[in-house]
Amino acid sequence: MSRLALGGKVLYNDMQTPVVNARVQIYDLDQGGNGNDRIYEGRTNSNGEFSGLSQEWVDRNTVRISTPFGTFTQEVPDILALEFRVDADGRVHKGPYFHTGNNASVPIVMPVTPPVLKAQREVIHLITLSEEMDGASKQFYEAVEAGAALTSNSLLGPHYGNTHYLQEQQATLSALCQKLEQVAAKPSVKAVDLIISPHGLDDELYFYPNDAVSMALVADKIKAIPVAYRRKFRMVFSTACFGASHIDEWLACGFKVASGSEQVYADSVVSFPAFLGTWVMGGSFKDAINAANIADPFRIQDGLAKPVMEAMGSPYANQVNSTRRVGGNSNLRISSIPA
Repeated sequence: MSRLALGGKVLYNDMQTPVVNARVQIYDLDQGGNGNDRIYEGRTNSNGEFSGLSQEWVDRNTVRISTPFGTFTQEVPDILALEFRVDADGRVHKGPYFHTGNNASVPIVMPVTPPVLKAQREVIHLITLSEEMDGASKQFYEAVEAGAALTSNSLLGPHYGNTHYLQEQQATLSALCQKLEQVAAKPSVKAVDLIISPHGLDDELYFYPNDAVSMALVADKIKAIPVAYRRKFRMVFSTACFGASHIDEWLACGFKVASGSEQVYADSVVSFPAFLGTWVMGGSFKDAINAANIADPFRIQDGLAKPVMEAMGSPYANQVNSTRRVGGNSNLRISSIPA
């Protein structure tokens, strides 16, 4: 058989977004003979398009013919029946390939939601730890604040359309609500993530200037944001102490997945970059939390925190446990639509 000029376009299920760098294979399906033949393999370009000449193959079908003198087989020309197989985003989809002309076909539609691209996702990082502190405590928490901002900027910045920081006087609950609504209101934004680094206690967060706010009130304030905007809220990664007690409220606000520590969060120096690094490289939220939880397998940071907290006169020195719990859809990734 002569070679065919195959081609086409692969789209996500919105029928508009191209599937980039997908592996496309075209098979000729036989009901007998030599079996199915793979006649083409290639990858889609930045527009989701692929094209090329097929391999030469024998398009024959083996049929069995019964006669009074016995049964025998005969090879006859086969009817051209082509099938596509597309491998993209960790999934394989196949179906009939309708060849409509040179380098052309009916569009191939993947039953997959388009990924959230860099320009379509933004992240907010609220940091407030050193306010109302003095002496060694203030110096310690100022260093933690600076480290959190630097790590966040270096790891998140290259992977988000915009990274917003709420620090000092901007690290209030009202400012957080305003920023969440402002970012989510952008038509171009499909996902809004939140990194939150304040102090915390059971069912409480401390906003600037170190004021305790119940998580019930936090949830109520964020729920005042229009539902259409809150649908874009995706994940919360919290470094607040006792953050596990805050998870239910984050989910009630509209975030699809959230995490927090069992008790005092003391291993941020190793767990924070481990989480962010895994997340921005495409790991699931669950993968990123697992990376954070095993970043210090012997809990050295938790062990070092206890005497420091005792020296600072903290009543929580015996409640150090940075192990993070997760609530919500932990399969979400940085490219996932909030769901």
